[in-house]
Amino acid sequence: MPGPKENFDGEMASLRALQDKANEEYRAAMVEAETRLATLDQEHKDAMAEAKRQLEKIEHEKAIAESNVKLKEHVKEYAKAMEESERKIRNLERERNAIEAYTREHRKEMEEAQARIDRLSHAKAMADVGNRIDALEHERAMREADRKIAALGHDAAMAEADENMRKLDWP
Repeated sequence: MPGPKENFDGEMASLRALQDKANEEYRAAMVEAETRLATLDQEHKDAMAEAKRQLEKIEHEKAIAESNVKLKEHVKEYAKAMEESERKIRNLERERNAIEAYTREHRKEMEEAQARIDRLSHAKAMADVGNRIDALEHERAMREADRKIAALGHDAAMAEADENMRKLDWP
């Protein structure tokens, strides 16, 4: 029978062999775990990259949607501004038409007033001419009367002058 020392050495060798085997299994498990971990890490990185691409795509689509909403709002604002501008233009056109109608009416009134002024000026000129003719006829009649007075004598000339005055309807 083997002695305690031999037994101990055998047990120690057996324990070392068991430890070596456990170490080998541990190393193999670690290599396998590291391989699986590397694969999982790569899969995780790939999944994260895909998730990031998907997120960027979603954010891009969201930005496009927000831009579309803003663009639609701008289009609505532009349409309102255009309607307001068109309304103002219509109002200005109505005002312009009213001003043009007033101007035509005023021009017509001015032309009529000028025609009246022209007629009145002509009538006044004609009256002035008539008055001047009357004054010249009166002067001529007075010179004629003076000549006759000198030729016929005062009494006869005065009677004739009175007669001429009655003919002229002179006051």
